[in-house]
Amino acid sequence: MNRMNLELIRSFAALGEERHYGVAARRLGISQPSLTKQIRRLEDLLGAPLFLRSRQGTELTTFGRAFLEDVRPFLRQAETIWERGLLSAVGERGRLAVGFSFSSIPAMARILQIFQMKCPDVSLLFEDVASERQLEKIRDGNLDVGFVRHTVGLDLAHRIVATDRLVFLFPNAWRDRIDDIGSPQVKHLPFIALRPESSPGLERHMQALFVERDIEPERIHRVRAALTVIAMVAEGLGVALLHESALLPLGLMTEHITARPIDDVCARWEVAMVWRQHEQGPTLKRFLQEAEFVLAQKNAVGGGKSSKW
Repeated sequence: MNRMNLELIRSFAALGEERHYGVAARRLGISQPSLTKQIRRLEDLLGAPLFLRSRQGTELTTFGRAFLEDVRPFLRQAETIWERGLLSAVGERGRLAVGFSFSSIPAMARILQIFQMKCPDVSLLFEDVASERQLEKIRDGNLDVGFVRHTVGLDLAHRIVATDRLVFLFPNAWRDRIDDIGSPQVKHLPFIALRPESSPGLERHMQALFVERDIEPERIHRVRAALTVIAMVAEGLGVALLHESALLPLGLMTEHITARPIDDVCARWEVAMVWRQHEQGPTLKRFLQEAEFVLAQKNAVGGGKSSKW
């Protein structure tokens, strides 16, 4: 096996299938004398003749017929490996580990939909974790790219992909008591909120808004999931502050909830796509190219300009 030459095997298979040196040489794109030399070299290595030469043409020996059956699957596998290698080299095959949080799904989805359509052979691995934890995993190599609140250190590359803000949620049935978060009655109502460890970034924005608006809620009920927050508000169990992007996949939930966007500076933030700047494999490079294409289109439609990474 250490002397097996793929070029010799491919030449033998071509001649074995065509049974004519001239036709096989044209198929391989080489001269007929070169093909003759390759076949002789292979026969020397094997120690047995592969073809019988006669006036009737070129025929396989008994050994040659058996050897051809053996090498055909080998050549098919070699071709498959080569094609996979070409795809991997340009980033169209491989694996991409993507981090995200619930609030970044809309921004992430726009890019991934195009990427998956153009590179269907790339396996995507998703990890739903908070922004701070995503940054740790990107730095240690457990994630290739993440979609986070824009609190990125100088050691990581990033691209702003969206903006987000807090919205104030309350049941429609309470419209006679409150209109928005500035209503005096709000501080006496129970708040439904995510646990701080579930979304530390959201917690910071919420607490900053409480300070900005001089709100001290009498009760805060903590839950694990944004959907739970929305469902509890819909059932009249309290009010809530949540990221606006969490409502987009739900079509602003149901007719039972009112959502008031908050434009305070402390209630707005940017969502960034983040990756290791100096460790870009082919798959990540291809992903970043597609992401730039999607974002450029988005900015063009919106009348803005796309900055380069």
